[in-house]
Amino acid sequence: MREAIIQGLQIVFSVQGILVCALGSAVGYVFGFLPGVGGSVAIMLLIPLTYGMEPAVAMVMLAGVLGGVTFGGSITSILINAPGEGSNAATALDGYAMSQQGRAGEALGASATASFLGHLIGIFVLLAIIPGMAKLVLAFGPPEWVALGIGGLALIAMVSGKSLLNGLISGCIGLILSVHGVNPVLGSPRYVYGQIWLWSGISLIAFIVGAMALAEMFRLFMEEKSISSSGDVEVKGVFKGVKATLMHLPLVIYCGIQGIIIGAIPGVGGSVSCWMALAQAKSISGHPETFGKGNVEGIIGPESANDATTAGALMPLVSLGIPGNPSTAVLLGALIMHGLQPGKVLLTEQLFVVTSLSFAHLFGAFIACTIGLWAAKYLARITVISTKSLVPVLMILCVIGVYAEKMRVSDVALCILFAAIGYAMKLCDIPAVPAILGLILGSLIERSHQVSMQISEQSWSIYYTRPFVWLFAVGLPLILFGFKAAGDLRRRKQKAKDMAPSGRAL
Repeated sequence: MREAIIQGLQIVFSVQGILVCALGSAVGYVFGFLPGVGGSVAIMLLIPLTYGMEPAVAMVMLAGVLGGVTFGGSITSILINAPGEGSNAATALDGYAMSQQGRAGEALGASATASFLGHLIGIFVLLAIIPGMAKLVLAFGPPEWVALGIGGLALIAMVSGKSLLNGLISGCIGLILSVHGVNPVLGSPRYVYGQIWLWSGISLIAFIVGAMALAEMFRLFMEEKSISSSGDVEVKGVFKGVKATLMHLPLVIYCGIQGIIIGAIPGVGGSVSCWMALAQAKSISGHPETFGKGNVEGIIGPESANDATTAGALMPLVSLGIPGNPSTAVLLGALIMHGLQPGKVLLTEQLFVVTSLSFAHLFGAFIACTIGLWAAKYLARITVISTKSLVPVLMILCVIGVYAEKMRVSDVALCILFAAIGYAMKLCDIPAVPAILGLILGSLIERSHQVSMQISEQSWSIYYTRPFVWLFAVGLPLILFGFKAAGDLRRRKQKAKDMAPSGRAL
């Protein structure tokens, strides 16, 4: 292992390694910045450039993309409420609120720092558990995914805002949308209304960009104001965000470890971990009432989690050849194309390729976050531009991003429809976030449940005989609400303590 680490460092920090990793990180940063495009498209575009390269060097370039794309996606989440990927959606909740308050620089500084620390935690854990990686991944089967989805539904209550009823309505909308398309296991279409383009289901990116980004663009255009309600931006707040992240290191570590675990479960990924991290950050915060209104902890938790999730997704990829998310699915194709077969051989005879991939992933994140910190004070000025000039450009970028995901005009039409629905939900004070959770978790629960029933020959015993099922389905909601109750108790004690001196004075 020691020799593989040394060899991996030599490959990444050679002149060629630095150049190709920087190129990959820059491409990932730009593609992450475009709403809806993401890392899988960026990797596909770079694969032809790797022809003729040594396999390890080729992986360094493609791993650089993974390091840059997640932070790139957080920029649009914070500045214009348009997540680059589903994993950046939770960041938009508090990040965009901070931009509206003229604190975009602080939000970007916190995002960049938390992103890099999340990558650092993820890669450290990845290298530490390489020997037992396959056993860890195989411990999670379809029943555990069902339980994780059911337990995750408790997050709807945590992110519903002021009205739990409105949050549940929104969550049900997401669950209803999740059943459209072809049955994931049986292959039979349902709720497609005779439209072939609905067979693949509702695009998550189309829904997020429409219900969150375009709906907000409609509102800004009608109000004819800049994103920053103060008409100014706190440019010096970049390092204030860095400081805030370092002051919340326990939150970064906790959410980072959580992100690694979820990232190692194929098919779950950052779209789930970011919301779980947000709920955890809110439950242990001293000021949970400020979440959704510009609390920097609402950026730190999700960003550290979804970046660690990217490292976690590499675990099943290199050990079992199972991609954890769309980006690693494309990366798997690149590995096979270069004659690298995930599994025993890759983890023994070609271990230096895995260490090169890991260090390049971390170095790419460092490059992207460094660029982000440098450019934050310039990017933050987007929030003070008049919406008459800004909104048309942003809407075009959003539409291009949605189209680029699968090259389908139908997704653009759905995005516009969801924008109208999202705007109506804003008027009715119904949050869009629970609907996103319902869409993500609904498809996860259904697909995993059907596979579980086939494995057990329609016996429900597969659920109550597996300990991890109980841990996720029962333990996860109890942990979430337990943290919330503990936080409420701590705040009540602090409030009583603060009021005590004035009481004695009377």
